[in-house]
Formats: sequence, C-alpha cells, structure tokens
Amino acid sequence: MGEMLIFSRTAVCGTNQSLRENKMTKALFLALLLGLFSLEIVAIEKPQEVEIVVQEELEDKWSYKEFENKDSKAISLFRKNLGVEEFSENSKYTELVYITVFYEPSYAQGFPEKTEYEKMSAFEQSDIPLIADISGSFHVASVVQNGVMDFLFYISDSELFIDAVNQNNQKLQDFKVELELVNDPNWEIYKDFP
Repeated sequence: MGEMLIFSRTAVCGTNQSLRENKMTKALFLALLLGLFSLEIVAIEKPQEVEIVVQEELEDKWSYKEFENKDSKAISLFRKNLGVEEFSENSKYTELVYITVFYEPSYAQGFPEKTEYEKMSAFEQSDIPLIADISGSFHVASVVQNGVMDFLFYISDSELFIDAVNQNNQKLQDFKVELELVNDPNWEIYKDFP
C-alpha cells in the first residue's frame, strides 16, 4: 500500500469559512456514525501537494441566455459564469473539459422529463462544486439543448479532474456521460460562449 495523498489548501480561510468546515465535519461524522453512507479510504502511490482553489471566493455572477431554433420549437439554454473571467489570463488553466450528459428529450423544446432534469440539477447544485473544489478547476458554463446537458470546466490537472468526477457522479448513473478535453489556453471558447 502506498502513501496517502496530502492535500494542502493555499487559500485563506476566514472565521465563517472555518465555522462552515467545522459544521460540515460534524455533519459528516454524524452521518458516518449513523450509517447514512459509507466511507472508503483509498491510498495513492505517490505523495503530492495539490493547490485547491476555493470556489466560494469567486463572485457568483452568471449570465443566462435562451435561443429558439427558427425551424423547430427546440430551445437552447446557456448559462455562463462571469465570476471566473479574471482567471482567464492564468496560464495554469489551459484545458477545457466538457462533461456531457445525454438524455431523451421529452418535450418539443428538447428538454428532459422532470425526474431526469431533477437528477441533473441535483448533480449541478451539489456535485459540481465538489468536483471544482477537489480538482482546483473552474465551472464556467452549463448548456441544455435537445438531448444534451453540458457542464464546462477549465482545468489544470486532467487526472485530478477525472478522479474528482469519478468520485462525485452517482446522480448521473442513469445517463450516458462523456468527457471531452480541449486545449484552450487563451479561453477562446469561454470568450465566444453566449
């Protein structure tokens, strides 16, 4: 068995952040104690330090745009994270990853049925922030259109990102999911995103 992976947090945590982490630790401990979920400890062969960017420090500002196809009733919904724009010049985040979730459109507009949408929304609300924190990445956009929901991230370490996705994808088990990696050092895709 190898040595455990060592994580170091380089962000400054204020009193409120420490209190939230303390409450979260207590909640996780109680959940483990009560058997609400199990904990699996995995050893990783080589020790390394990983810089984690705390997503809570980003400005939570998103744009929302809706487009309708002229030839059909299909609607595309685009949400763009405007709070990450200041990081677009950081040469560390050179790759864009699409997490693409496929669903069967249930409406003429191309939207998923209610329970599928609720699962994907729950993934975005609870698991996407975990993936971003664990992997030190930025969730920059989300798209829903005609059988596809995309979550876009700028990353600095593809292996760490894939591990984070694999650890936090349970809500998507009923869907076909693909990851696509694109080299985009100047954030051109983000800049062109509606």
